Amino acid sequence: MIYSIGHLSSLLPIIHHHHGIVRRVVHTWFHGKSTLPTWGNEAVKLIENVLRPISQGLNWVLRIIGVCIFSLGLHRVKNHQQKNHSPLATFFHFVSGAFIFSYAHMAAMFSHSLFGHMNGNKINLSFMNYVHQIHHAAHSHNFQAIALKEVVFALMLLVGLFSFVRGFMLLTYAGEQSGGGESLLTKSAIHIIAGLIAINLQSIFNIIQYMTSGTY
Repeated sequence: MIYSIGHLSSLLPIIHHHHGIVRRVVHTWFHGKSTLPTWGNEAVKLIENVLRPISQGLNWVLRIIGVCIFSLGLHRVKNHQQKNHSPLATFFHFVSGAFIFSYAHMAAMFSHSLFGHMNGNKINLSFMNYVHQIHHAAHSHNFQAIALKEVVFALMLLVGLFSFVRGFMLLTYAGEQSGGGESLLTKSAIHIIAGLIAINLQSIFNIIQYMTSGTY
């Protein structure tokens, strides 16, 4: 019984801390005012009102682009003998169209495959998770640095999206014999890898921090 009371008392600070985070978030939803410092409010507004809507809009645009590229691949197959299209370029149209159409799922799959199992690292591809991290650090002594870091991570999700998609767009030209295929293939690979690094910048930061300090 004494052990149970002592164990419960050790959990009280943790419960109180998380209760404070939930209370701040709920207060913001219902009253329209945040208890975060001014810098935190601006960071949250930037992520919620600018970066997140842009990403949601781009996801729909990418679906349309993916369908168009895939349809172009079908058109190339239909007119393959007449136009003498490169079979490799046609194949890359199908690959690029599929990857661009399902960008969110493909990015998550690559991210979990490359970074998901490194020292218990957690993949974070959601803008709202960065907002939660800002609320979580509201009373930290270096709150401004943490908020700025989360904004940079959220911004890199968009940068990575553009780089990832551009890599697959270049891939559609990589199979053409007269288009500098090897050079375009290299550029495509560089853009895709750079995009994966950008959207997983937080994971890479956590891994480097773990390797240097031994803790996240």
